Amino acid sequence: MPSILVVTTVHHPGDARIRYRQIETLLRKGWRVTYAAPFRGYGLATREQVAPGLSVINLPRAVGRRRLAGLRSAHQLLKHRAGEFDLVLLHDPELLISYIGAGATNVVLDVHEDPAAAIEAKEWIPRLA
Repeated sequence: MPSILVVTTVHHPGDARIRYRQIETLLRKGWRVTYAAPFRGYGLATREQVAPGLSVINLPRAVGRRRLAGLRSAHQLLKHRAGEFDLVLLHDPELLISYIGAGATNVVLDVHEDPAAAIEAKEWIPRLA
């Protein structure tokens, strides 16, 4: 059975696009899914397995310029566990920073927005960047 690690530190764990479209489709197709997201950061409880084939991992929530804890946690997760999965799917462009040096080679970034426009709209990103 193929396996995937889906990672976000920004999006609500119940984001329809991620949780109820992508993840549900993967589960229906027989994938084993591990969903790493900021459950507690959004006031949600986590259980190890929330549906058949779906496990969850809590990550710190990235908000505004407070992103370091989320990036560090995502990096540690990728460094220690990415090799367990056939595919790692990142949902936040800044998670590419966490990917660097983690040794993961099976990573896809889901670009579901206009990245250039999104960067300009994000006030937390330093002007120099």
